[in-house]
Amino acid sequence: AMKSKTYKKILLIAGLTLFCLSCSDFLDEKSYNADYTYYNSATGLDALVVACYQQTRWCLNSETQYAFEDMGTDILMIGGDGSHRDAFGQFLSNAMTSQNGNISGFWNNNYRGIASCNLGLQTLAANTDMAEATKAIRKGEMLFLRAYYYYELAIQFGAVPLVTTPVDKVKTDFTRATQKQIWAQ
Repeated sequence: AMKSKTYKKILLIAGLTLFCLSCSDFLDEKSYNADYTYYNSATGLDALVVACYQQTRWCLNSETQYAFEDMGTDILMIGGDGSHRDAFGQFLSNAMTSQNGNISGFWNNNYRGIASCNLGLQTLAANTDMAEATKAIRKGEMLFLRAYYYYELAIQFGAVPLVTTPVDKVKTDFTRATQKQIWAQ
């Protein structure tokens, strides 16, 4: 009987504690918007330009990029090393889908680079802290990198969404631009 009373007390205290905690505002969702004010300084903008280069490491850090550029040509033969053999063998059977990590990684990586470039180009236009000559160089770097990322996407997928401004809200209605539109940007 004594144990039963102790268990009831513990259960009652635990229940009251959970009830009290459930009424707390820590369960309310909070929105955290990115603060891009750091990029208003010359140092911050330089750091953003460096970030635009970051995505080139993904494709140049392994054999993935090499295989992507040669897939579908007589240069690429399925190797026996086992690294990407299954993924790239799918190309021959027309079964390559976005579920393949190499394909989705390639797509996502290039669009991350494009997103960085778009943010940098928008920020650059409003930046008053950086010397004009340096701004011109940074603008050229970001335009080149964005074009490079689009080149990689267009030669692999043909028509792809053309995004030239930062997207900071959920967007699900992207439309594909033709390769001619991609080359013109």
